[in-house]
Amino acid sequence: MLNVYQLSVFLTVANCGSFLAAGRELHLTGPAVRQQVKGLEKQLGLSLFQRKGRRMDLTEAGRALMSAATQLVEMAHRTEESILRQRDPNTGRLVIGCGTAAGEHILPKLLASFKREYPSAGVKVRQGDSVSILAGVRDMEVDFGLLGLRPREKGIQSRKLLEDRMVLIVPPKHPWVRRGIVELEDLKSATLIVRQDGSGVNRAAEEVLEKKGVSWEDLRILMEVEGTGLVEQAVGAGLGVALVSRLAARRFGTIVRTVELHGLSLNCEVHLVRNIHRAAGQLSLKFWEFIQKPEVQQMIAEEVS
Repeated sequence: MLNVYQLSVFLTVANCGSFLAAGRELHLTGPAVRQQVKGLEKQLGLSLFQRKGRRMDLTEAGRALMSAATQLVEMAHRTEESILRQRDPNTGRLVIGCGTAAGEHILPKLLASFKREYPSAGVKVRQGDSVSILAGVRDMEVDFGLLGLRPREKGIQSRKLLEDRMVLIVPPKHPWVRRGIVELEDLKSATLIVRQDGSGVNRAAEEVLEKKGVSWEDLRILMEVEGTGLVEQAVGAGLGVALVSRLAARRFGTIVRTVELHGLSLNCEVHLVRNIHRAAGQLSLKFWEFIQKPEVQQMIAEEVS
């Protein structure tokens, strides 16, 4: 019978790319990680990794094992949590998907406040874009999702957490920095860096620009990247300019500057969503109630102001 712990170690090595990096995440030595993987390989009679330079890449057998191992480890976690909840209803683990940079800004404070009320609660955060996180909620892989768009699907319940607005970030020596405010025509002629398809900011910007007669295809998009941090780095390197949420821009360092767009109401929202068909445990219900508390709403409002 397969050992769930060995499968968990296998998944960590696959995600980290080396025994040493996996060991740091698991708080084990590299040899201890290697021993767990070797034990799994011995039981299966197959090699799961092959070395390529400094990386450990999956073999064909390793790639075949990934999906099943992920499901088995997740099921083991869920089973353990279900049993523990019999002893303490507030024990368990929430899986929260974060698909928006503005959500990343507010989520740590929300979780810190929630943990003060429910110290035995565990939390796992997954990152992605709004579309992939919504898919996780739809498929019941995550309990809650923070999205940069409002879903309009049956079975998906949403609550608006905050409303933000978009700004332009540009390189520090860009001529727009002195102006402070630019026009829509300026944006049409600029070279843009955007997040990959599925970004809530992209979709919100598309809707507003279309109302002004400008389609997304009219813009000069140089590259699409994963993650707002890469957007910041690309802009800071002088590759172009980018539209981001104001909350996201607050977290950036001195490698970019912020510029306003004149005459455009570029608002974006952050929604907390859940699947009403997913069996909600006591902890999930507590979190949904927690989000609606007046003091929590006030804390969110203060973060946005």
